[in-house]
Amino acid sequence: MPVALWSAWRPGGLFDRIATAMAFVWLAIPGFVLGLVLIYLAAVQWRVLPATGWTSLTDDPAGNLRHLVLPALTMGLTEAAIFTRTLRGQLMDTLDQTYINAARGRGLGTARLLLRRALRPSSLPLVTLIGIGFGMALGGSVLVEPLFAVPGMGSLAATAINGRDFPVIQAIVIVTAVGVVVATLAVDLLYRRIDPRIAHDHR
Repeated sequence: MPVALWSAWRPGGLFDRIATAMAFVWLAIPGFVLGLVLIYLAAVQWRVLPATGWTSLTDDPAGNLRHLVLPALTMGLTEAAIFTRTLRGQLMDTLDQTYINAARGRGLGTARLLLRRALRPSSLPLVTLIGIGFGMALGGSVLVEPLFAVPGMGSLAATAINGRDFPVIQAIVIVTAVGVVVATLAVDLLYRRIDPRIAHDHR
């Protein structure tokens, strides 16, 4: 979100060009390749994070976070690139609106202008992508969790598929479908909270 805000406020600047280039890089790299690159850099070369394995949060909170960093980055960087580009485009459209120019004319500061006037109406497509990204994350975990030896639904799904354990596969599909439905419902509720006009139009 901060990257999108600054890029939209100074489009075409050095920061915007760097952010755009990095977003295209993350979008072009498949998740499992990105995971291997992160393992090589963080675990093999720099030795700052564990390559694989998992530690329970109740046993060792710090160890749990250290094991979580690489899988989270692997699954999150691509989604973050999509979210950043989408929000930047929406913010640029919003910043061209008449009421934004009027707020500028009244001397409203940059931070208040972006956060209070531009961000809220620009965030509806982002909320939609977050809801869709929930289902994509569940699918991506099938590759990422086995790569990092993380116990989770993705690893369970991979094991069940390899072992042709159809009841487990069916259960995972049902849980995933319920999760997507809940995420979609949450997106709809957030729509109404972000833009009250939506709730008014449905009455």
